[in-house]
Amino acid sequence: MKGIVWDKGTGYWCCRPKDFQGNTQRKKVYLVKPRNKSCREGQKEATRLFKELNRTIAQGISPDDAWRIVKTGESVPYQTPLPTAKNLYVNPDVKSGNTKKKKWNKNLVSAVRNRFIADMADRAAFGSLSAQRPMDLKYNTKMFVDLYGDKHMKDITNEVLRDFRKRLNKLMAQGKYRKHTISNFTSAVKQLINWSFREGVINTTPRMMGDILQVKFDSTDRKQNNWHYQVNKGRGEINELRKLYDSVGNRSDVAGWNERPQALHINRVLRLSLLLAINCGYTQKDISTLQVKHVHWIGTRTPRIKRPRHKTGEPMNHAMFAETREQIKPWLVGKEPNDLVMTQFDGRTPLLHHTHVSKRRVCLIGSWMRSHIRRTFGDEEPRRISDIRKTVGQFFIDRHTGLEKFMLGHSQTTNITMRYVKLPQSQMDKAIFLWEMASGFLMDGKHKSRYKGEKK
Repeated sequence: MKGIVWDKGTGYWCCRPKDFQGNTQRKKVYLVKPRNKSCREGQKEATRLFKELNRTIAQGISPDDAWRIVKTGESVPYQTPLPTAKNLYVNPDVKSGNTKKKKWNKNLVSAVRNRFIADMADRAAFGSLSAQRPMDLKYNTKMFVDLYGDKHMKDITNEVLRDFRKRLNKLMAQGKYRKHTISNFTSAVKQLINWSFREGVINTTPRMMGDILQVKFDSTDRKQNNWHYQVNKGRGEINELRKLYDSVGNRSDVAGWNERPQALHINRVLRLSLLLAINCGYTQKDISTLQVKHVHWIGTRTPRIKRPRHKTGEPMNHAMFAETREQIKPWLVGKEPNDLVMTQFDGRTPLLHHTHVSKRRVCLIGSWMRSHIRRTFGDEEPRRISDIRKTVGQFFIDRHTGLEKFMLGHSQTTNITMRYVKLPQSQMDKAIFLWEMASGFLMDGKHKSRYKGEKK
């Protein structure tokens, strides 16, 4: 039966029950230990206990207490049912009307949203959207579907959108979401409604939709926390990028830290991650998915990294710093072309992986880098590794306007740019060389200038 599994190590039929909110529990519940796996009586008894356990949990009882009640045969105490996902967003200022669920219809908000996500997934598979975009739209429309999923799409009026905005304002005032997250929610809802109009599900869109769901940002909301790379002792400015790189492994809070094998591995990951972020403007996902075949040493005058960006699929071609070449070389020894450059300590598990229970995506680079930044610049430091990408983009915008799209792998705006305009690779190499000098990573005696008249 679906829900119970055979534990080969202990010889039990077991399960991982879900609580009232639908969250799978980490702890296993061992139901029955039969003579062997093929024993039908044991499987029937495990199925019966599993159903009884789910019925008890459905009354608002925690999984641990529910299993104790099922085992001992106690009477089920009355408890107030836990709030469902829809009740989490209830606005007490708005009185709820008839809560009777409507009969399923293909034009309900929940059904239309499922077709909308499926269409976006097809477009992503075709290449017109990034692979992450359908998952982002699914997450950003979840709250709207939880609230109004049983409504007909034509019943989404200005009043409904105002009620949705009021709920979002309350959640933002409570500090549960930031303004940028609220903007993602509203833009996804507008995209869902516009898609419904184009597909003929509704005859017209709400007239005030653009004004009701508009989120405006001021200069303080768009503040960028760039890293300083220019040294000016008179104004107290230091090269923060170089300081962040040089301080890797300098931990005085833990005795003998650098002598531990795992600590040495973490230091190597941090050094190369910082260099890839500074040299190529990579994000955590780009760093963790870098493969050996993307690093080119043979057939090129300058060793470089060629790969498509994970989010947009745009090709990127970056000449490597001398420091980057020194740090990446040991990671390539004895690996196949399709192997990842950096992995966890065991050499197999990727740095970016999904947990088995919650299916949540975890990137160890972000947590390790956050701890390192706070140790270097203080516990109140808000900047992260993603801000290095903003610093790289700002340098190219200020000094090499037009190359920032090629440097950061942004999608081109027109087909003419993508088809006819070639990547100015010689200009890119020169700009990267100047960025290497400006950021303080030019190694004396290890970098030969490729440009006439260019000083080291």
